[in-house]
Amino acid sequence: MTDKELCIQLMAATDELLSILQRYATQKVREELAEPEVPEGFTTWAGGEMPIDGGAEVEVILRDGRRNTDDAGCFCWERSDNCPMAIHTPDADVIAYRVVKAGAEPEPAIDIPEGFIAWHGGECPVPKGTMIDVIYRDGAKLCNIPALTKLDSIREATWAFWDNDGATNDIVAYRVVQARSQYKTGFWYPWTGGECPVSEGTTIRYLLRDGTKFTTDAPSNLAWDVDAEDECDGDIVAFKIKRIKED
Repeated sequence: MTDKELCIQLMAATDELLSILQRYATQKVREELAEPEVPEGFTTWAGGEMPIDGGAEVEVILRDGRRNTDDAGCFCWERSDNCPMAIHTPDADVIAYRVVKAGAEPEPAIDIPEGFIAWHGGECPVPKGTMIDVIYRDGAKLCNIPALTKLDSIREATWAFWDNDGATNDIVAYRVVQARSQYKTGFWYPWTGGECPVSEGTTIRYLLRDGTKFTTDAPSNLAWDVDAEDECDGDIVAFKIKRIKED
């Protein structure tokens, strides 16, 4: 065995011995300290995870009889032999507590209207430019605005509003506006496949892969779902809105 290996083993043995001595000393101090009587109105505590919200103001009784008042998160609720705080000795074990002032009330649930998707924060869930309706934390609502697009407004749907960091203007729900509102009459739009993008009764001018053009109302008997690996002459490759059906 080399000197280095011997040194490492000695250090490990020393650490283990110190740990044993610390546990022994802690136990002896705990045995010698008689726990004070818990007054009426206090909850007896035997150690463990913090039992209440960390922001609640509490009064605690320690093993040596002292009383302290502070936020619950300021105390170590574990027993001294389990607490990582180096200054926590057995005489400072919390043995009882009472709530002086409750922490912040939980945020009330937000009523999400039917058709909207609840949002709890993260990256914007739709592509840039998608037309959406959004609801903010304070109940305000904006309709038919483009996602991730800067607007001349104090509220929009750019990335910061999707973070959900507790602000009143956080987006808490959204819905994609029906596709018909994204298209204007008189313009050709390329098509690569999917569900019919317009409402029933909308008059459309179609362009097929073989160059054929014709006009009819949606939905037609044409398949909007284009198979890129099996192209056929009858595939829709573009369309133009001729007339939007009024709701």
